Amino acid sequence: PSPLLAQMIASLSGVLDEPLVGITADGTIRPGLFPLTPTGASTAPVLEAAQRLLGELDAETRQRLVFPLDAPEKRSWFNIHPNVFRHGLLLEALTPTQRQAALAVDEASLSADAYRKARDVMRLNGMLVALTGKAEDFGEWPYFLAFFGSPSPDEPWAWQLDGHHAIINYFVLGD
Repeated sequence: PSPLLAQMIASLSGVLDEPLVGITADGTIRPGLFPLTPTGASTAPVLEAAQRLLGELDAETRQRLVFPLDAPEKRSWFNIHPNVFRHGLLLEALTPTQRQAALAVDEASLSADAYRKARDVMRLNGMLVALTGKAEDFGEWPYFLAFFGSPSPDEPWAWQLDGHHAIINYFVLGD
């Protein structure tokens, strides 16, 4: 990487060594600010889509997809086109059936409008190949999907889509 990029990576790596305490205005944590309460919104479609994807993958590929819930990778994403801090499954490397199953997780999780916007960003990134001629840097599918924790109806888990101009972090705990 360039010297500037190397310096940014080094400074961000140090931040990941610190425990995550959340976002504050003044550094003071306010316990109970957002208590967990039932919403009545079913997350069953998200769970079913995640399980369907897991069923499409062999053991080695599943291992690249699923990280522990508190893995530092969950916090290490970077919204630039070089694949810095990337982890999980590269959509570009999946079979069409696996890729569709991966996109189904996103689609089941997001509103129709949010899913369309996410896919539009990915498609626009594909158009950058035509504009720049840099297929090694851009494309519709160089996005990474990762699960954190095991998809469950009761236990916490999350998924993350990570790529150029599209970072989605999605957390699930019951409903």
